[in-house]
Amino acid sequence: MPKFSKIVGELKESNVEHLAHFQIECGNLTIDKFLKMKYFLSSLTKNVFTWFTTLPPISIYTWA
Repeated sequence: MPKFSKIVGELKESNVEHLAHFQIECGNLTIDKFLKMKYFLSSLTKNVFTWFTTLPPISIYTWA
C-alpha cells in the first residue's frame, strides 16, 4: 500500500492540490474507483478525518 500525504482540513490547505497528490500517490490504484475510495480515508487526518467519518452512510456514490 502506498504512503499517502495527509490533509488536516485547515483553511490554508488546498483540497484540489491534496486530491491531485492523492491520485498521483495511488498510482495504479486509480484504475479501480472502489479501491481509490477505500484508501482515500488513509490520506485524511484530524478535522477532515472527523468530518469524513461523520458523513451519513451511503452519502458518497461515486469518486467524481
